[in-house]
Amino acid sequence: MFGTTAPPRGLSGSLRRLAFQASENDVRRWTLLLLADRIDVVEGVLEDLMQDHIPTVLAEMSVASERRHNGPVLLRKLALMAAAAELIARSLRHRREERAELSGVADEPGTALGKQPAPWSRRLTVTLLP
Repeated sequence: MFGTTAPPRGLSGSLRRLAFQASENDVRRWTLLLLADRIDVVEGVLEDLMQDHIPTVLAEMSVASERRHNGPVLLRKLALMAAAAELIARSLRHRREERAELSGVADEPGTALGKQPAPWSRRLTVTLLP
């Protein structure tokens, strides 16, 4: 018997259904399946966060083993990820400030545009390495 007990769901499931309509020798099929796998990972992390469970992404990615056997490459990957995250954060902050200027809303503490930390950030704790 083939298949799983849990049918595909969400955006990743829709992409899988679309991919299985193409023949096996079609590159689009495999590209869609790879994309669906990546989206499924993100959906799983978001589902964990919605249930107030912080996933152990670094442990699941075998970061400890990578550090032990391929340290310099791991440091380069982490530096690139941190730089990308910083660029995204700056871009989002800049966009928010531009919208505030256009709408004429003052950036005062206690307002939605203030520098108050997000409510979820106070309970978010992540252990990077064991």
